[in-house]
Amino acid sequence: RGMKATAVQDGSDWVLNGTKHFISHADLADFAICFMASGEEETPRGKRKKITAFFVDKGTKGFTVRDGYRNVSHRGYTNSILEFDDCRLPASQVLGEVHKGFDVANSWLGATRLQVGATCLG
Repeated sequence: RGMKATAVQDGSDWVLNGTKHFISHADLADFAICFMASGEEETPRGKRKKITAFFVDKGTKGFTVRDGYRNVSHRGYTNSILEFDDCRLPASQVLGEVHKGFDVANSWLGATRLQVGATCLG
């Protein structure tokens, strides 16, 4: 269900593996903020993934930014594919709290949704 890219704690470090698709303007950025599945918990509705947010510098070993998919309707918009292959990060690159990445995302998603809505309306 959902997110397949993972982060596994190894001592005080985290090891990231997997792929992220349709990442906006990652080809231009010096770093990426990535949300990775870092565990699971049982809920009354079944298993739910725990998410942790990470700050990943471009050039980090095991982290690759590839060209994304061609867009038909947004020619000025670029997207990329982020690949993680045993990408090792220190704990200092966790954003917010471990397993609380959804809270980190929600802290700015509201404003972003408003911008997208305004853009769609012209």
